[in-house]
Amino acid sequence: AFNALIPGASVLKEGHELRWQFVQDLLGAMKQQGVSPDLGTLNAILDTLSSMSAQKESQKRALEVVAEFRGLGIEPSPATYYFLLNIFCQDRSSMRSAILVSILNVLEGKALAVRDPRDVMFFTEAMDVCRYHLSDLETAFRLDRLLHTADNYNLIGDSFKESVYYRNFFGLACQMGTLEEFMGLYNKLVPNVYVPEPGIMEEIIKTVDMNEAWELLPRLWSDIVMFEHTDREQLVCTVLTTLQRSCTDDTELVQRLADVAGAIWQRLENQRDSRTNKKISWTGQMLGDVMQVLLRADRYPQAVEVMTCLIKRQHEVLGVPSLESLSAFLDKSIEMKEIKNAISAVQYCSEAGFEDTVRLAQHLSSSLQLNPTQQTQLASIVGPQALAQAAAST
Repeated sequence: AFNALIPGASVLKEGHELRWQFVQDLLGAMKQQGVSPDLGTLNAILDTLSSMSAQKESQKRALEVVAEFRGLGIEPSPATYYFLLNIFCQDRSSMRSAILVSILNVLEGKALAVRDPRDVMFFTEAMDVCRYHLSDLETAFRLDRLLHTADNYNLIGDSFKESVYYRNFFGLACQMGTLEEFMGLYNKLVPNVYVPEPGIMEEIIKTVDMNEAWELLPRLWSDIVMFEHTDREQLVCTVLTTLQRSCTDDTELVQRLADVAGAIWQRLENQRDSRTNKKISWTGQMLGDVMQVLLRADRYPQAVEVMTCLIKRQHEVLGVPSLESLSAFLDKSIEMKEIKNAISAVQYCSEAGFEDTVRLAQHLSSSLQLNPTQQTQLASIVGPQALAQAAAST
C-alpha cells in the first residue's frame, strides 16, 4: 500500500520540497508500523524523483536513496536504472551525464531477471539516451551486448519497445558509425529482427549517398519494396536524388541503378490506375532524376516516356526538373538524331520559363541539319533572330 502511495506525491503536492517531504513522511510511517521497504519502495521513490528531474537536487537524492537501499540489502533492478536515466538524462539539451556508462559498468556481463514490471523499460530508454543524450555509438554497442547476454533479451519488452530500441540504435549507427560498421549491423538484424521504419531507411540512403556507396542502392530499394515503404514520398524522393547523384564508371552498376529508376517510374505510373488512396504525385525534380539515370544507361526510349509525361502533364506535375536533366535529354536526342523529341524538349523549357531556352535552341540548331519546317518550329519558340545568330556563328 505504501509503495502505491509514494508516487502520489507528484499529484497531491506542489513543489519539489513538499513532494519530497511527503515521501519522507510515508517512509517514516512505514518504519513506525514495522513495514520493511523493498524493491517496489525504491522504485516508487525514484519514480517520484523522476517527475522532479528538473531540480538538480533530485539527482543527488536519487543516488543517496539507491545507496541507502543497497545498505539494506536491496539491489536495484533494471527499472531502478530506468528511473535513474529519467532523472539524469531527461533534458536532452542539458549537460551530458555519464550515468548510463556507470550503470553499464555495474551490469556488464550479468544475467538480469524481471523483478519489477517496469524492468522492460530500461533497454529502450537506455538506447534513447545513447542516441539523443550521449550521441555515443560505443556505449550503444555495450548496451546491445548486455541485451544479448544470457536471457536478458526477455527484458526488451513488447514489439513496440523492441522497434523503438532498434530505431534508435540504427539511427545512431547511421549518424556516428562507419558505413561498413553500420551495414554489418544491418545485415545481422534486417529483416529477421528489425524492419527499419521509412525515416530510418531515409537516413540509410543518405548515408549511402554521403559515402558514395552506390552499389548498395539496388539492394536497399529491394528492401524498401519488401517493407512496403514505396508509398512514402519523402523516402522515394531521397532514393531518386541519390540515384541521380551517383557517379560511377562501372557500366554494370549504371545499368542496375537504371533498373531501380525504371522500377520507381513504373511503380508510380501504375499507381495512377490503382484504387489505393495513398498515391505519390510526380514532381518535376523526381521525373528529372529518373530521366538522368535512364539516360546514363542509354535507355533513351524510357527517357522519352518520362519526357512525354512532363510535357503532357505539366499542369499535374509540381515544379520542373533541373536544367541539367533537360540538357541531358536534349543532348541524347541530338546524338540519336531524334529532332522531334529535341524540339519538344526546347518547347518544354520555354513553357517552363527556363532562361537557357535560347541557348538550348541554338545548340540544337547548330548541331543538326534541320529542315525548313523544323527551323520554323524552333524559331516560333525562341524567335528567328536567335536562330540566325546560331547560324552565323557556325
